Amino acid sequence: MRVINVIYILIVFNFIYPFFVRYIGLPYIKGLYVNSIIFALFVYSLLMGPFLGQSRVQSNKVVSKYKIMFFALLSLLLFSSLFNYNHWFVLIKSIVEIYFPYIVLFLIITRIKLSKNEEVILIKLCYILIILQIPVVLIQYFIGGYSTADSMSGTVSFEELGGTGINGVLGAFLFSVCMSRIAITKINPGFLLLGLSAFVPSIFGGSRFGIILMGVVVIVLIISLIWVGDAQGVRGIARSFGLIVIMTIILYGVFVYLVPKNRFAEYLDFNLLTSRQEVLEYDSDQGSQRILGYEILNKFVFKDWNDILFGLGSGATIGSKEVGAKANKIFLNYFPVGAPDGIYFMLTIGAIGLMLVTIILVYGIFWVQKYLQIETCLFMRMNGYAFISITVACLLSIHYTLVWSSQIGLTYWVLAGVLVNRYGEVSTISNGYPLAEIK
Repeated sequence: MRVINVIYILIVFNFIYPFFVRYIGLPYIKGLYVNSIIFALFVYSLLMGPFLGQSRVQSNKVVSKYKIMFFALLSLLLFSSLFNYNHWFVLIKSIVEIYFPYIVLFLIITRIKLSKNEEVILIKLCYILIILQIPVVLIQYFIGGYSTADSMSGTVSFEELGGTGINGVLGAFLFSVCMSRIAITKINPGFLLLGLSAFVPSIFGGSRFGIILMGVVVIVLIISLIWVGDAQGVRGIARSFGLIVIMTIILYGVFVYLVPKNRFAEYLDFNLLTSRQEVLEYDSDQGSQRILGYEILNKFVFKDWNDILFGLGSGATIGSKEVGAKANKIFLNYFPVGAPDGIYFMLTIGAIGLMLVTIILVYGIFWVQKYLQIETCLFMRMNGYAFISITVACLLSIHYTLVWSSQIGLTYWVLAGVLVNRYGEVSTISNGYPLAEIK
């Protein structure tokens, strides 16, 4: 089986399998085992690639710089874990389950030679799986009869509660690519309706943050068009902006009307967007500690500046029944339902690690800007602009939900891999030739 076919299967599996575990009762498979396939695939691509005709695309500076940052992240995780005497198996488990599975997938994609059709399939497959969340969430709401918004998580959650934040961010991804398409071409009723439908997971799943991201990605898209110097795109989004705002308000109103206040009262409490006190109380009551979590770490978990800067290692947030290792007791007491990635990074690899993760994401904005200046394929330009907005969404989302090891991270690094791969090819083709001659 070709490497690209295995990648297709892994993407679909990560999006769909949680649904079958939750509703059909299929056995839960640990991420350690599933992600081990990705690492094995990476080794296979290294050893067998040339013999399978899957040679590396021309090396480019983007991949090289990413590798340096990935190595720095791995070194920091190793140092923090060893310095804090974390069990070696827990360290390996954190590498395979949390920090590097989708980074390795990204490296695989940048190594193999993709045809244009395979590039398109990879991108479309991710968005099709995101679109799938919309009807599933509606079925869960209208037929499932759940009493809480946290149960409307589409196919991304193994359990009845949780996953709605992930779906809200994925909805923002979909909204971003639809708005990008409208900006660089013209208003297409299908893309407009699809973009507005991206609100469904956030509204029915009670993800206020997902709604906020919708506005953020549009603002970032406009800035991106100006930054790249795409005058046609700026004019396109300007022509469409009024209609998009009106349609968004109408659709939002319809969805909110469909959501009974007696079931989703806390979602319709807009004081949570304006009152600091209510935000802090909500944050504490819900147990996610997205805001108070950093204060908790500083007051009750970290003992000195070494802990703040470098964290407590991988064993601070996860344990392993296989070796009898347990996560930090203080962390488990204060974060009984888990925490967003920002808290995890701060606890395990410290402020330096959180800063490094931020740099890795921010770097994606700058190389895509350069890529868009030479890309002429409409489909790829659309996804390039969307990728900038998606990157900003990820930067914000690491302080809200699980990003790095969830379907959000999977989608992000698959898109990044395809665009980096494409960037290397287009850079080679366009070297010394006018853009108009590139087909």
